[in-house]
Amino acid sequence: MAGIGFELKVLSKDRSPSVSLANSLFGTVVVAAPWVLTIGAMGVLQRVSQQGAGDFALQSIVIYIFFVTLVATAPVIALCGRKMADDLYRNDPTRLSLILGANLLFSWLSTLLLAFLVFNFLSSMVPADVAVCALASGLVGLTWPALAFASALKRYSLVFFAFVMAVAVSVAMAFVLHEAGYSAPIQAFGFSSGLAIGASIVVTSLVAKLGHGSTGGVSLANDLAKILDTHRPVVLGALLAVAAIWIDSVVVWFGPLGQASANGLATSPAYDSAMFVARLAMIPGLVFHVLSLDASVHRAIRRYLDGIEARDSLMAIEARLDSIQTVVDRQLRGLLVLQVGVTAILVLVVPFAVSFVGLAHVQIATLQFGVMGALFHVVFIAVTAMVLNCGAERAFCWLQAFFLMVNAVSAAASVQLSADILGAGYLVATLVSALVAVLVLQSALQNLTPSTFEASFLLAMRDAGPAVRTMQAFGTLPRRIRKFMLRYLQGDTV
Repeated sequence: MAGIGFELKVLSKDRSPSVSLANSLFGTVVVAAPWVLTIGAMGVLQRVSQQGAGDFALQSIVIYIFFVTLVATAPVIALCGRKMADDLYRNDPTRLSLILGANLLFSWLSTLLLAFLVFNFLSSMVPADVAVCALASGLVGLTWPALAFASALKRYSLVFFAFVMAVAVSVAMAFVLHEAGYSAPIQAFGFSSGLAIGASIVVTSLVAKLGHGSTGGVSLANDLAKILDTHRPVVLGALLAVAAIWIDSVVVWFGPLGQASANGLATSPAYDSAMFVARLAMIPGLVFHVLSLDASVHRAIRRYLDGIEARDSLMAIEARLDSIQTVVDRQLRGLLVLQVGVTAILVLVVPFAVSFVGLAHVQIATLQFGVMGALFHVVFIAVTAMVLNCGAERAFCWLQAFFLMVNAVSAAASVQLSADILGAGYLVATLVSALVAVLVLQSALQNLTPSTFEASFLLAMRDAGPAVRTMQAFGTLPRRIRKFMLRYLQGDTV
């Protein structure tokens, strides 16, 4: 989920029904890709790999590959994505191919390292199989940055084509290798190779359009280092956000309800399959978020900041702030109406559809808890994105850390209490985290004007040079903000 914050903010000006439908379809693919890939992998692999009872070797490896790659690539995509967004905002595409290359390289390296550690220490596989699994993870690690980069450039048709091609090839290769009698790590490598083919299609098309960009590598490295220094909470928050999504599964894997596959990897097939399916319920809300809510709030904040840059009166600036709050309230209500309706329908049909999606009747409660938790998870994602749009990067990071902690504690408590309430921990965690996020967003909106002028003033003090220019910048601020700044500099305001 780390690469979707900026992917669909600028919608096509053509509002015809066909274009709106196309944007919605491609937006769905972009938003749902990680879950659809994972769920599709689990469903298909379970059918094609006729292994013995209790032997989930191939499925467990694929689950861990998705877990490792999403966690390892999240901070890299956030870092390079921030640089790409800055260049796009300045209408400077000269180094986009270099940014893509850096994104792919760092994602691959971080994935290889984390995958080697995970498979080496958490499985009973021989070193050769560990190496194969690490290489397979590295291939999948190329998928997420390629997908995020293409969607950020609004190449939705390319994403859709490559996505469908990758899934088809992955399933075919896994099936062929299984029928040929190869081991689970080799089958997983074949599956990962199919996804890598999809990533290569995306990258080749983008490089052909953007050019190679062979110069400016040193300056790009310096820019990325500066972004990491100044926007560290965003990069760390992206890592925590992905870790928080997986932490409940990890707790169940290593808890009393977990079970070890033939290769020693801890899994919980009953919980994993139910929760993966349940999180598909998030897709309508997430599509609404990136196509409408996030874009609307972003435009409102952009108008607000334009007013500050144009030196509007404080009354005019606060009027634009009121418009931001109006947009936020209206869009959040729309998100809630949509997601509550989807959740209510799914909770009612779960008992009748559980066998259709390949689950057992004992997983009904877990699936229902997961669907209800998905409602609040969508709200949490949307609200924290708006917190980040308000420039409250530290608050965004702390919210992700809070969700990670609460999800881990709630999952551990539900596991210890009873298997009948498995999944209730995720519901509690998302509910509590969503409520806290809403409170933080309200605080961020109320303090947006002082915090914006505070950041502008401190930036002027750091970069303006002579003290005269700093005092001139200070003198242009409204009296109320000058008083706020003086209290800040005196230590009265934290």
